[in-house]
Amino acid sequence: MNSTLRWLVRAMLWLLVATAAAGIGLAQEPTLAATPPMGWNSWNHFACKVTDGDVRAAADAIVSNGMKDAGYIYVNVDDCWQGKRDEHGMIQPNQKFPDMKALGEYIHSKGLKFGIYSSPGPKTCAKHEGSYTHEDDDARQYAAWGVDFLKYDWCSADRVYKPDEMQAVYRKMAEALHRTGRPIVLSLCQYGLDGPGELPSAATSGAPPRTSMTVGTACPTSASSRTALKNMPRRATGTTRTCLKWETAR
Repeated sequence: MNSTLRWLVRAMLWLLVATAAAGIGLAQEPTLAATPPMGWNSWNHFACKVTDGDVRAAADAIVSNGMKDAGYIYVNVDDCWQGKRDEHGMIQPNQKFPDMKALGEYIHSKGLKFGIYSSPGPKTCAKHEGSYTHEDDDARQYAAWGVDFLKYDWCSADRVYKPDEMQAVYRKMAEALHRTGRPIVLSLCQYGLDGPGELPSAATSGAPPRTSMTVGTACPTSASSRTALKNMPRRATGTTRTCLKWETAR
């Protein structure tokens, strides 16, 4: 083998190794919400009457009626699950949700993902504990419970933040979730304020494709809340707010 041929063989081998290494690196990059998340959200059907049992029944129904196989994999608890904070500032569920970690494990046992709800303001839309000044506490708690998805509703945030602070406020929770080491999709519910099409990419780096929906259609966070679950006693109807999403993984 002459020197020129040896050089070409070595160059080709190096290129193959480099390409394989790059492929491995890309495969290891976390990707969340590459397409709009689909699943069930408790609000339109149950609102503040939602219980642990209702959420488990919804998970069962999604599996049994074929919705899971169609891609509806998120089971999201909306507002009204919150109790008080403990002496360490960690949010606790109310009496309707005796064990959030166990609930998450049940949802995961069905091959589904577990979603939860909060607000960057002091209170949620239903006047429960929000995440204001407790972003890291709440992110750690969600990770400990096995949460996969957070719907983050602007609600009372306008009482403590100016409109031009919205991007930084959402980034704060995105970074808190990222620090936990658990992949958690962050879904913004901010009613289309301040240019909804631009907010996610401006508020965080590495944002995935995002979807905005006009009022009167279902947000990606609750894509099946307007779809009848065959095992439910009646249809979940109503409208949802304008929502956006981005992933916390970078």
